Amino acid sequence: MPKTIFVELSKKQISRYFIGELLFMGIFIIVYGSCNYYASSLPAESLYRVYFEFEKNTPFIPASILVYRSLDLLLFLALFLIHHQYYKSYFKTMITTVFIAAFFFIMFPGKIGYVWPKEVDQFKLLYDILYSIDKPHNLAPSLHITYTFITLEVMKYSIGKNTIVNFISHIWMIGMSLSVLFTHQHHLLDIVTGFMLGFAAMRLFHYFESKKLT
Repeated sequence: MPKTIFVELSKKQISRYFIGELLFMGIFIIVYGSCNYYASSLPAESLYRVYFEFEKNTPFIPASILVYRSLDLLLFLALFLIHHQYYKSYFKTMITTVFIAAFFFIMFPGKIGYVWPKEVDQFKLLYDILYSIDKPHNLAPSLHITYTFITLEVMKYSIGKNTIVNFISHIWMIGMSLSVLFTHQHHLLDIVTGFMLGFAAMRLFHYFESKKLT
């Protein structure tokens, strides 16, 4: 892969990125966690079914957690692949989607169609962490899909036309979409609405298309 896809970074730019990342993650944890807590306090009849019956037959594939958690790697790689002139717009877009999704989480608190396993032998630590901090309610839109989509798109805008990067981006997006199903974290509607939110946010904050790098 050509070295030109990686941006030159100064200490100031690295600091700016991690400040933005910490702000984004802090807001996400508070807002997402509050919505999950709210939904978990509601009676079962108040929760919305957001899946088709056939989706209950989706196989549980423990190894898919590795792809699911690759979002963490993607957010780290963004430091090296997104130009610093995009930082403000990028994090503004990411933070905005948290609040948009929260509106739907509160108005339509969901109930998942899968029965989560009490214990997973393979990749046990990753699943223990996941189940300890997440609850099966914040479903549509899937922010895992939204964040992956936005980050990959901004990376592509920053890098410019690059066949290899585009190919990897598409594979990563497909893999993430499958992983949220095979880890039994989301349903098809969640994925579709996750893409819709990501696309709408990118259109709303069209800095990435209109702002030229200097």
